Amino acid sequence: DAHVFAAFENLRYLKVGEDVVVVTASGQRLRFVVEESTVFKLSELTPSMLFGRNNGRWLNLITCAGNPVGDTYSHRLIVYAKFAEVL
Repeated sequence: DAHVFAAFENLRYLKVGEDVVVVTASGQRLRFVVEESTVFKLSELTPSMLFGRNNGRWLNLITCAGNPVGDTYSHRLIVYAKFAEVL
């Protein structure tokens, strides 16, 4: 997860089918493909919504969305990307 106004300021623009490439500390490049991008109410978010997919290797990108509420936001944007290959 990361801040909506920092590292993930453009996360909302990722579309289903687009690639996300992660470069590991060892320099390995891993390609993930976006399968879903969904906004959830923070009050309704469960751990299984965040981490419940277990049918493969997933990269779940999470940031704030919605309106400011105290020191957080009312919603969370989660982009689910499934591992595709090592590049």
